[in-house]
Amino acid sequence: MGTRWRGRGQRSELSVMMVILLIVVTFGLALSLLTEPEAAAQAFASEDWLAEIRFGHSEGTDAAVALIPGMGCEKELTVEAVGANSYMRLAVEFLENDPDSEHYNERITDKKRISKIKRVFYCDPGFVRLPVSESYSWEDLEASQVQLFNGADFKRDKTCGSIGMEYYNYKSIFTETTTVLFFTSVIIPEDWSEEDIKTLGECKVMITAQTIHASGFDNADDAFAALRKDVRSGGKAYKSKAIVLTRERTQVIHGRNSAQ
Repeated sequence: MGTRWRGRGQRSELSVMMVILLIVVTFGLALSLLTEPEAAAQAFASEDWLAEIRFGHSEGTDAAVALIPGMGCEKELTVEAVGANSYMRLAVEFLENDPDSEHYNERITDKKRISKIKRVFYCDPGFVRLPVSESYSWEDLEASQVQLFNGADFKRDKTCGSIGMEYYNYKSIFTETTTVLFFTSVIIPEDWSEEDIKTLGECKVMITAQTIHASGFDNADDAFAALRKDVRSGGKAYKSKAIVLTRERTQVIHGRNSAQ
């Protein structure tokens, strides 16, 4: 009896010591995160939130545009730096949005269709050359020489991506005071046929602002290589906005000549 009691006592003492050790280790880790801001930032991946993305001044909504020939809408997609300097890129994903399609919410893989989708986006700061209060033919839009996505500040990175997913790198360090446009308008040519609209189809374009701290990198190539690795590893959240091109007029959030 006495021997069995001592054995239980030894096990009880060992369990108590293990609990105390666990408390000490946990407290030490929490204290280090509280007293070492850099370590805390790394632990909680604060670099995820170095860019805010929105339509106009709207914080929380996405956008929709009706696929009607002659339709023009102001849809200013802006990216604003938040916090420290960073390298920033936009991931642009083209998604099937027809609920009756077997590929609903999957990436579009038809190159011709993607090319047509991109042709309805225009970057015209101030709406100087393409006021959306007017309608335009395909020839008008071609003659305007207005860029599609903002090529002055962004460059497509053709070293990565795939059909249905494209990446556009911001050309400079994204400083904490920067706000930049990616596109300003969605315009459906007035002379597009029903076949053109059918080719474009119900779709969603998802734009995600991905960032990484600029400090610690000698050049943009190294920074974007590290960012690609971060994105592939998963576990980080970035800000996104979506714009839907729909044949359902009742789903349109704002129509001609309205900013969102």
